[in-house]
Amino acid sequence: MSILTLALYGSRARADQNPDSDVDLFAITSETDYRMIVRNNINIACYPRDLAHTRAENGDLYMLHIVRESKDLFDYTGELPKLRDKFTFKPSYESEIQLASDLAWFILDAERIFRNYTLFNRRIAWCVRTILIALSAEARTPVFSARQLSKLTGSLETVILIENKDSDQYDPITTKYLNNFLNTFGRPRPIFTEPSTLDGYAAHFVRSNNVMGIKTISALRVNSVGNGYS
Repeated sequence: MSILTLALYGSRARADQNPDSDVDLFAITSETDYRMIVRNNINIACYPRDLAHTRAENGDLYMLHIVRESKDLFDYTGELPKLRDKFTFKPSYESEIQLASDLAWFILDAERIFRNYTLFNRRIAWCVRTILIALSAEARTPVFSARQLSKLTGSLETVILIENKDSDQYDPITTKYLNNFLNTFGRPRPIFTEPSTLDGYAAHFVRSNNVMGIKTISALRVNSVGNGYS
């Protein structure tokens, strides 16, 4: 694989990291397929040039992250400036807000099922960040750090929900804060004709193409084999 561009993004690019923060890297490659490389706390998202350009032109929130805050480590062919030129905001990020809200409501409804609290806390942080980044993108003033995002809500609860992402401990106050957040900034809980079981949410996530929701339920089912959850 030939890497054309390598850039640092996330907390280490913003210089607001803590000692345990991941090293998040973005690469444009000569490959034809996307792939993610994970080694310990180093994550490299490898994008073919055409895919990166398409996602930027479509206003993708991840690409917004890259074009606004990444710092190039090397970029011999000038790919990052091209990517920044191609980025176009979507008229609305309602779809992203809806999908993240649905997953967050699932987390609240399925709270007792979780055994892996690192997964629990990471998914909560992802939902909160996605909703707030989408709202900031709609206002054309995108922000990404926990502190910047908390200014949108005016609440320290937001900081706690986001910065708790690396914790492997369960704290019941988290669900209270998440419920408060959703009632103010999220979308209403999905309505099901059947009780909101794991299978009900799974079907809903498939219908709505909620990729993160599908991944979360798959992880839960692996962790709960033999426990009779449905």
